[in-house]
Amino acid sequence: MKNLTNKFILIEGIDGSGKSTFAELLFNFLKDKQVPARKFNEPSSYETGLYIRRFLKGEIKLEREEQLEAFIKDREESVEKNILPSLKRGETVVLDRYYYSTAAYQGKDIEDAKRILKKNQKLFPAPDYILFLSISPKKALQRITERNPEKEIFESLPKLQLIDSIFRKTLPESSIYLDSENLLSEALLKEFIARM
Repeated sequence: MKNLTNKFILIEGIDGSGKSTFAELLFNFLKDKQVPARKFNEPSSYETGLYIRRFLKGEIKLEREEQLEAFIKDREESVEKNILPSLKRGETVVLDRYYYSTAAYQGKDIEDAKRILKKNQKLFPAPDYILFLSISPKKALQRITERNPEKEIFESLPKLQLIDSIFRKTLPESSIYLDSENLLSEALLKEFIARM
């Protein structure tokens, strides 16, 4: 497990792709293998993250640039208090969403997404591994609706299609794509470990 020790592992994907379930499985797998690990989410559990969650639920309205600033502020707090200290202690960090999500969700088109990405990449550490859980927007929306009929602001088919397209055009070539449309999380975990 040397190649997964003291690494920064990012899990990305559109809503409904199974990221959170997969992140939890990977985190538990690392612990079982005696790899010191921590798992974090974006938005964070700090005040900055709770503010974003209010926006996602539609409780408050934010213009596009206000959204970006809110995500950057939350990311600054999470990187400073969670990610960098964990990596310095030799732990592996499993992160559910990062600046690729911000680019995909807040970018109005591919050029805008690249601008957002460039700004974030100057400010924050790059992950060692990027895992993208690949699923069709239609299937993802079906899962979201089954899970909770009250959708968040980005959970519609046209929005998920745009977000998915931006992800695929902005993720680095080194990203690891895992088929979450047809495989359960346990199978995805086996596939990822086999590729390490």
